[in-house]
Formats: sequence, structure tokens, C-alpha cells
Amino acid sequence: MQPSDPVSQLLERIHIDADTFFAGSLCGQPVFQAHAEMGHLHLVRSGSLTISHPQLDTLLVSGPTLLFYPRAIAHQLHIADDAAIDVVCANIRYGSSLQHALTQSLPALLAVPLAEAPAAHNTLALIFDEAAGHLPGRRTMLNRLNEALLILLIRHALAQRQVKTGLLAGLTHPRLGAVLAEMLAAPEADWQLADLARRCHYSVNRLIDVFKRVVGQTPGTLLAQLRIGKAQGLLAQGVPLAVVAQKAGYGSQPAFSRAFIRVVGSPPSVWLRLAAAGPEAARV
Repeated sequence: MQPSDPVSQLLERIHIDADTFFAGSLCGQPVFQAHAEMGHLHLVRSGSLTISHPQLDTLLVSGPTLLFYPRAIAHQLHIADDAAIDVVCANIRYGSSLQHALTQSLPALLAVPLAEAPAAHNTLALIFDEAAGHLPGRRTMLNRLNEALLILLIRHALAQRQVKTGLLAGLTHPRLGAVLAEMLAAPEADWQLADLARRCHYSVNRLIDVFKRVVGQTPGTLLAQLRIGKAQGLLAQGVPLAVVAQKAGYGSQPAFSRAFIRVVGSPPSVWLRLAAAGPEAARV
């Protein structure tokens, strides 16, 4: 098998989880609140509607359209009184603090008419066929298909150059891309600014400037996020804390715990307990 590409590595670290909560005919003016850094996905199969947002311009949707809110943004669907739309809706949750590496790379709203996303046609056909039936495992199947659809939407955003900043932008940068891919694959390594600059053919100051402009943060801040993201995956697998600290690139357990708190906002033990309680409870 071919080695995993950098975008796949990022998605595997983030652990995207789709939770399909509605599939069918929708009417009225439902409101979707911004909850705990959770995104939303709406797949409009037919019908017209207007979407209003406190933070974004009003959007008119007419016909089959894919709507993805990568991060928490409140919005309301306005459907005419005598009309309805055929839609599948899912909450999108993330299992790692690395979620920001993805969500901050994408526009606040990806609105893609189906006609502009031919690569998604087969996946959407499977989603709508599954939604229309009542076979065993229906919800799980819809969740996994919606997760596959999100990858197609990310590919679409990259192809249409809608990714302007963030780690996704960095991974496609002509100089930063190769080094960022290696940092993502092995964040525990002893990465030094001078070595990163040399490999990118920049001075150290120039590297920091380009990093801030393209990735949106300094190399040190990104490295800490990558290391803690790896640590969260190991903790979720039941790996002992002392082993996790070493595998994440920290010289001691106290140093790891301090870094974890800086990135996540709570100690590893608290995060792990909340993560076990459920996806939303782990957002601290």
C-alpha cells in the first residue's frame, strides 16, 4: 500500500465524526445553534431556501447543494410556508485539538452546488438512497458516508483554491509542504528552527514570517498542537501517561502535562475523562 498522504494523516489525527440527526422532508425555519466547536453538514437534495447567519451574509440556496460549516456558526434555514426541502443533516465533531488545523484552513461556509462537484455524485446517491430506506445499520452507514463526503468537500476546496491559510494551505505550499508533512508524521522529533529554515531555503526570520502568513501561527505553536494531537490519540487508546509523554516528544511527564494544558485547556486526566463521557463533554 502507498504511504499515507499528509492530508490523510491530518484527518486521521483529527478523528472526524459525523452524527446524522435528520434525513427527509424539512419545512419551517429551523435554527442551528453554535455548540462547542461543532460543525454542521446539510445536503440539500431538492427545494429552495434562504440561510441567515449572525456572522455571515445571507445565502440563497436553489437546487441540490452541499453546505458545510467546519466550525461552530449559528444559522437558520428559512423555507417558504407552503414548501419543503429534501435534506440530510449531520453534526460534525472532532476528536482532537488538531481540529483547528482543519477548521481554520477552510472557509466559514462551504456552499457547493451539486453541479460543481461531480466527484461527489456517487457518494451523494448512496447517502440519499440510504436515507430513503430503513435497512439495519442505516444511521451508522449515513454517518460513514457523510464522513467520506467531507473528504470530497475538502478536496474540492483545495482544488478551487479556497484554502488560503492554515495547515492545509501549508501542506500544499511549495517550500513548507514537505517539511510540514514530516512534522505531521513525526511531531515527537527534535525539530529545530534553524534546521527547518535551512530545509525550506529561508532564513529563520523569513521562515517565521512565512509560517505566520501561510499557516497562521509560528512553527513552535504548530509543533505543540501536533504533539498534543498525537498524545490525545494515544491517551484514547489507553496508553499510560508516562509513555504518551515520551512518544509525543516530551522529556518528562510534568513538561508534557504543562504543554497539554496550554493547548487543550485542561490536564490530560481531565480531558480523558471528559472524552470518555462523550464528544461534546470533551470540549473544554
